[in-house]
Amino acid sequence: MVPRLELIKPRKHQKESIKAISENAKGQIILPTGTGKTLVEAETIAENIKENLRLGKHPGIYLVLSPRIILTFQLLLDIGKQIAGRKIKCLYLNVNSGEFRSREFEQIQVELGFEYTEPIKSTTDASEIAKQMKAAIELGLPLIIGSTYHSADQVSIAPNCLSIDDFEDDDAKEEMKSMIEDTLDTIIYDEAQYTVGSNGGENDFAKTARFGYKHKYFFTATPKHTTGANDAGNGMNNEDIFGKEIIRKTPREINWFELQDNGDAVNLIADSF
Repeated sequence: MVPRLELIKPRKHQKESIKAISENAKGQIILPTGTGKTLVEAETIAENIKENLRLGKHPGIYLVLSPRIILTFQLLLDIGKQIAGRKIKCLYLNVNSGEFRSREFEQIQVELGFEYTEPIKSTTDASEIAKQMKAAIELGLPLIIGSTYHSADQVSIAPNCLSIDDFEDDDAKEEMKSMIEDTLDTIIYDEAQYTVGSNGGENDFAKTARFGYKHKYFFTATPKHTTGANDAGNGMNNEDIFGKEIIRKTPREINWFELQDNGDAVNLIADSF
């Protein structure tokens, strides 16, 4: 039996976060643990898809980053369910070195519903990622990529890894590469404090903050700042890299009773909400 996918209605602090994000191309979203950051992430992607379609553009390619494999899978599941609830059909791609059991993939397909989604593929091969990006362009569908920070470099180089075998000539290949790059819409950085290297240095995580997407949003409950001779360094107080804090909510500003709603729609989303 396929579960009924309900559209989760954002709470007051989530609506305020979504509005603040819509008014900024880049920035930090500071929300306490357990207050539904993932729902804000999902609604951000959904709104950008809708806006691109309204403007007659391709709906976009979206990258959701997290520091752990299991969290990446959970984010794709939760975001996918919310977007399916909005009746938006998407392609999905899982990019990390882990492999999920087939039973889990079957479960995610049941939970997402076949009407508004395609099976989730899993790879860390940049050329395979490029094929999925190409498919999104050709089908006119949004592509949501979930990746760990460690594997994100494969996503970054993917547009350069298109196979000439898939095109009539080099010009057609270059045209597709340009179309993909123009379609890179939004990066969601979950647990964004991991993008800050030790002592503010640049690590593999930090490099992802420099990826070339139109929108970049850094979500965390615990922003990591740096001080010293290099001033802000690569810490989240460096607005050139991370943008400004576009919204910050303290635990006292959250209506925790709202978040304890036990209705079916809330239960459909996993515990990370």
